Amino acid sequence: MEYRYGLRNFVIALLTLLFFAGCRQTSNYCPSGLAQSQQTVLSDSLKKLDSLVLQNRAIKFSESLKYAKRANEIAKKLNTHDAFVKSFIMLGNVYYSSKMDSGFYFYNKALLLIDSFQLAKERGKVLYDLGMLYSVANNYKKSILLLDSSLVCSRSIHDFATISNSLNSLGNIYLDIGEGMKARKMYDSAFEVAKSKSLYLQMGTALGNLAKFESDPKKSIELDKRAVSYLQMSNGSNEPVASILINIGNRFPNPDSAIYYFTHALQLISVENDPLIVIGANNSMAYSYLDKGDVTNAEKCIDHALSISININNPDWQSTIFDTYSDIMARKGNLSQALKYEKKSMEAMDIANKQSALKQVRLLVAMLDLKNMETIIKDEKNEIEQANAHLRNKRLWIAIFILVVFILSGVLIFLVQKKRIQLQHQQIESAKKIIDAEENEKAKIGKDFHDITGQKF
Repeated sequence: MEYRYGLRNFVIALLTLLFFAGCRQTSNYCPSGLAQSQQTVLSDSLKKLDSLVLQNRAIKFSESLKYAKRANEIAKKLNTHDAFVKSFIMLGNVYYSSKMDSGFYFYNKALLLIDSFQLAKERGKVLYDLGMLYSVANNYKKSILLLDSSLVCSRSIHDFATISNSLNSLGNIYLDIGEGMKARKMYDSAFEVAKSKSLYLQMGTALGNLAKFESDPKKSIELDKRAVSYLQMSNGSNEPVASILINIGNRFPNPDSAIYYFTHALQLISVENDPLIVIGANNSMAYSYLDKGDVTNAEKCIDHALSISININNPDWQSTIFDTYSDIMARKGNLSQALKYEKKSMEAMDIANKQSALKQVRLLVAMLDLKNMETIIKDEKNEIEQANAHLRNKRLWIAIFILVVFILSGVLIFLVQKKRIQLQHQQIESAKKIIDAEENEKAKIGKDFHDITGQKF
């Protein structure tokens, strides 16, 4: 009996050890030993750097990159997953426009950390940024999937700003691919979400997008003016306000009214803040002056726009400006100069197309590399899982073999013990029979001796 209990306990212990040997160990994350006050100061610095990165990325790339790298150094000091995610997002934001492949790399690096440590707070925003990059690469199918995923993540944590942004961006994509009904539905949803939480920036953006669908210029202008009123209630909204003011000016048939809105837009934006808006406003204003017959002021506007486009090395806008120069020269009656600027416009457009194509190729290569890497990781993961399954099966068969050996050994020992006990019983019975025979013989001898003794006396 004792042997059977000992065997059972041994088998249970063996199987327990095998189970724990098959389990994967997870490493615990230990943050750096900073005081709470130091952590607070560094976290506040990260927020300030994030704001500086967004303010400077369009016009001061090197300065914006410096802020993002400083954020990465702070993340190393804080040594928390959340801090590293924020620093990678900042680096992605810096490279978003100029080096999209690098931006793609850092966004994916942030997403890997988010998914590894379940940091749901930033997931929707990163998916949104990646969706916008895929849109730039004209991979609208992947972009829509990522923006839809951003919506799901943002809804789960009630991030209504990202929800509205995603809906607005989905509307832009649907508009680009010719699905106007879906686009309008997305803009309407973006406005309703933003309105429910008084998100004035998103409300204004959605209304500005809805204005595109109005065929009546008066209704379109009314929607744009409402959009401006909402945007002005949000801090740091000068750029979108200026963009909508330019749109309003372009819709006015009266050149004086158009010039008023263009001038208003230029009063809100400086070259340092957003040179592209300044270029756009001056280019549009030049045509309004041409409509008035004021060639001199039109030429001044376009000269200013050209100098800015050269300073920021933007061949796309240079092409547009040279085309406007061609129209001005034609209005002046100088056809040879008009032809010359038209040729320059085509040359600049060719450079712009090559630059855009190069950016897209680099981005597509980065996306393809990521896809290949994911395939390799998936294959390696399958191989590891197969190896682990083989190892588990091997351990299981070893455990079964050991268990069978122990069971057979126990059965054998039991049978041997049983045979021994049976033999002992037989020996005892034999001994009892011998003793009984001897006792019977003694009794018989005693009786005979008694009978002989009685006769003599």
